[in-house]
This record gives sequence, structure tokens and C-alpha cells, in this order.
Amino acid sequence: MHGPVATVHRESGERHMDADNNIYTDLAYQMLILHRNMNISLTKLGLTRTQMHILSYLSRHDVVKASELADAVGISYSSVTWHCNELEKQALLTRSQSATDRRNVHIRLTDTGKAKLRDIREHRKQQLLKLFANFDEAEVHTFMTLISKVNRFAHEMWDEEARTGLPPR
Repeated sequence: MHGPVATVHRESGERHMDADNNIYTDLAYQMLILHRNMNISLTKLGLTRTQMHILSYLSRHDVVKASELADAVGISYSSVTWHCNELEKQALLTRSQSATDRRNVHIRLTDTGKAKLRDIREHRKQQLLKLFANFDEAEVHTFMTLISKVNRFAHEMWDEEARTGLPPR
């Protein structure tokens, strides 16, 4: 058992010591809240997290096949089709069949999609500036270092799971 851990009460935001508290449970909860808030923010802008990932990927590639997009985003081919239907309704991307192989669908970001992506990125930048306004530069750098490490280790962990089919030890 670990010693007392300083925690933040979920409803009141007050810090307190709780010997029985599992820091990883609280960390998972805080990450869930952050994830939910980011999703809510995107939803207000008319996109899901997956759709944002699709637009971001398309912004870095001129034309992609639907199968490549599914692999890159980590979703099924049928999910790519559904999301692309929604994004096409908003005129954010276009799809066309390959002239050489009708089974291949080519997807490309439209100018409207590029503009939407720029607007969302600027909106997120402004949100981050507000979010971190009460932190000094050293705290922001520390947070960036920590979140980068978490992302790197998580990526390595999920790569291992995908390779072996088993959770890492």
C-alpha cells in the first residue's frame, strides 16, 4: 500500500490527503474528464474526434485511399465510409473512384475542409492559451514533457499489443 496521496476532490476541487485513494484511479478519472471536454469542444464545432483525425490526416496527404485512411486513423473501412459520408455532406472532403481500379476510393480534402481545419486549429490554440494562462512557462514545459512521455510510452505499449495480441507485462 502506498502512503497518503494528495488528491483533488472531484466535485469541489479541494485538495486533501487520502491514504486509501488509488492515484491511478484519480489519474484515469482526470484523463477521462479532459478527453470528454476536448470532445465536447469539437462537437460544438461540428466534428467528432475521429472526423478531426481524418481531416488532419488528409491535410498532410494530397489524395489517400479509403483503406489507407482506415489504417492511419485506426478504424474499420465501414467506419471510414460513414465518417466520410458525414464530412462530404459538409463539403469538407471529396471522394472519387480510382480510374484504374474501381474498388479503390480516393479521398481528398476540399478548400472548405482546409479552412475548417485551420479554424479549428486556431480555436484550439486559443483554448490552450486560456487553459494555460495561469501556469508559468516552466509549468507548461513540464506538462509538455510529461504528456509527450505518456504519449510515447502509450504508443509503444499499443504497438506491442498489436504485434503480440497480448497486453504488455
